[in-house]
Amino acid sequence: MSAPPPHAAEAVAAALPSSLGAAAPGGWRARLRPFAWASVVLSFPIWGAAFLVVPFLPLGVGEKAALAGACIAVGEVMFWSAGVVLGADLMARIKSRLPTLPTLPRWRRAPRGEG
Repeated sequence: MSAPPPHAAEAVAAALPSSLGAAAPGGWRARLRPFAWASVVLSFPIWGAAFLVVPFLPLGVGEKAALAGACIAVGEVMFWSAGVVLGADLMARIKSRLPTLPTLPRWRRAPRGEG
């Protein structure tokens, strides 16, 4: 009897890193980094179109709602999938450009018997 064929997912997973990482130093993330940055940049106008363009289209209310939801979903997927590829590089850039904030005092609720 012959051995059973490997599952398609295992074959793809075994072939993916070597085929993507062979041409570029740094692996597959280095090759996808420019596309990830483009995805981050393009996600903002797509997300913003849900609020700035879709309400003014000559469509029905249900169609506008569906189109706005689709724009938001596509923009979010583009942004977060790019964040997975960019990873620590993206977080380091964001953290280096944010000012440090002082610690804010905690707001406490009044005890139940008072006011």
